[in-house]
Amino acid sequence: MPEIDAPGHSGAFTKVRPDLMLPQNQAVNGNAKRAGEQFDLSGDVNSKDSQYGKSLSFVQGVWDEYLTDNMFDDSMTVHIGTDEYYGEENAFRHFSDDMIKYIQGKDRTVRMWGSLTQIDGDGTVPVKSENVQLNVWNTGYSNPKQMYNDGFDLINTLDGSLYMVPNGSGSRGGYGDYLRTEDLYKNWILYTPPVTPWELGMPEASDLTERKELSKAGSITGVKS
Repeated sequence: MPEIDAPGHSGAFTKVRPDLMLPQNQAVNGNAKRAGEQFDLSGDVNSKDSQYGKSLSFVQGVWDEYLTDNMFDDSMTVHIGTDEYYGEENAFRHFSDDMIKYIQGKDRTVRMWGSLTQIDGDGTVPVKSENVQLNVWNTGYSNPKQMYNDGFDLINTLDGSLYMVPNGSGSRGGYGDYLRTEDLYKNWILYTPPVTPWELGMPEASDLTERKELSKAGSITGVKS
């Protein structure tokens, strides 16, 4: 699945367009050192001449190069990123909503990383959820129950059990070289009685069939470098 991660984790783009890089003094929560990998979303969200408008137009322009019948045709789900942004929260939510609508307007299915619980802004900026697939990788960043009630199609991607970040240590489990495959094979069920962080965050369900239905889009493992 193609993914272009923005407005965070975007260092490959901000190296080309340093004028669109988030200034360090605008990074929140002590993340100034990571400002260089973030787009600047400051200014009027309705103006093409603001930093927000220029950053949005640049990202949409990149997608335009790939959303063709010869590349990412309309049968594909595409991933717009939206992972771990350290700038202004309302602007991030506007950006997420604008990108969802833009990609859906190209007749593609949208998938994105779950950050909307952590990056909630002042509560005045909704983000479209209809027909949007959400990778829930951390229940603090994206509370499954909240996101389910908001209407997203959820994908269990919890880092503690499903992430691999190879570093040569031979470790197993979240962020290790390998998954705990035997434990996952024997014990892991997409939606079991409420015993994991994922399930504790989901709505109550009366039986296994209903619990499976709540998961909607399924599960996926993650490999990061």
